[in-house]
Amino acid sequence: MQMSTYVIGGVVIILICAAIFWKVGKTKATKEIGQDTRRLVSSLKDEKAISDIILNAIDDGVVLIDNQQIIRHFNQGAVDIVGWANNEAIGLDWRSVFRFVDDKGQNIDDKEVPFAQASRNKQPYRDSTVNLVSKSNKTVATSFSVSPLMDANQSITGLVGVFRDISKERAEESQRAEFISTASHE
Repeated sequence: MQMSTYVIGGVVIILICAAIFWKVGKTKATKEIGQDTRRLVSSLKDEKAISDIILNAIDDGVVLIDNQQIIRHFNQGAVDIVGWANNEAIGLDWRSVFRFVDDKGQNIDDKEVPFAQASRNKQPYRDSTVNLVSKSNKTVATSFSVSPLMDANQSITGLVGVFRDISKERAEESQRAEFISTASHE
């Protein structure tokens, strides 16, 4: 009987030691994983900060739209062209921020705007004839390029739109055309 008590006691001591070693090892591994995670999060924050600096340094408007048609990024160039503040536009459906019109000021059907064209064709779409109506109701001549973002299954996960104000270029082009027309009649 006494021998079995010693055996049981020994087994208990071994189990306790094993539990202690397991806990110490797990704590150390958890600390290492925690440190790795903190380093990764820090690195991602740095990458995001760099991306934000680059995107906000671009004069062109850059907008990121997710697969639910919600604006997820809206750079300073977009703010300057469209007139919506970054914090106002992010989180809204793109149709609330972007109103496209033709040269006569008529609304362009949602199915024909650059975002819809890129989505429907699953191809980059460019249009330098489209006009935007800013938040202050000013018509802005723009050049748009929209590219779909695709996953491995070729499903669209979002859209990236890059656009710029080409109002001056269009005005100069119109003046040249008017001058040529006038000169040819004389």
